[in-house]
Amino acid sequence: MSIYYNIAPGHYDRIFKESNGPRGKWHQYKFDTLRREMPVYTHHLDIGCAAGTFIGSLPKEKSSIGIDIAQDQIAYATETYGSDNHQFLHLAHTTSLPFDDNTFDCITAIELIEHLAPAENRYLTKEIHRVLQPGGCFLVTTPNYKSLWPLLELGLVHAANETYDEQHISRFSQEQLFSLLSAEGFINVHTVQTQGFACFLAWIHHRLADHAHTYEHILEKRYGLLLMGKAYKQ
Repeated sequence: MSIYYNIAPGHYDRIFKESNGPRGKWHQYKFDTLRREMPVYTHHLDIGCAAGTFIGSLPKEKSSIGIDIAQDQIAYATETYGSDNHQFLHLAHTTSLPFDDNTFDCITAIELIEHLAPAENRYLTKEIHRVLQPGGCFLVTTPNYKSLWPLLELGLVHAANETYDEQHISRFSQEQLFSLLSAEGFINVHTVQTQGFACFLAWIHHRLADHAHTYEHILEKRYGLLLMGKAYKQ
């Protein structure tokens, strides 16, 4: 995880705001999907919120808390997206979630679990189950290592000078993600492939990417680069 601390504050937020580029489109389409899948919520928690970009895309009148282990990212998130309803907290890496049982009715973890070892993921998932209200929803995304994602990683190493060998510790298949959620007491566990290739058409033109994205949902269920898990607390 030491590499994570070296990421400049707000780095991925600035990428997201490249709205016409492929990296910005990647995050835009992913966040659009997550917002559609979120239930009607009163108290939302985003774990591993980084620069707060996802919470910043949510309605300002709804309550969200973002937590992250990087203090400088939390400082950026607070300055950029903080408000009475959107709050950001620093969390020490080794601690439990600092919330009472049954606090939240919706929890998200966006591309977090690949950065954790299997034992850490089991512990985190138990903690998520603990702080989720009965009937509450947990949404998680992670790279799909049974897709073409490994080739995408290879391309990013060369094109964007980013490395994932030390960052991505756990490499999930759809079956492994289902097993993780099912083993920790969640019910109605559902995992799907999502996030296709339309964003890369933004290299040609951003409107072409948007047009392709409206039709690629059929393909991404079979060839999606990300996995999304959705589960509920009984």
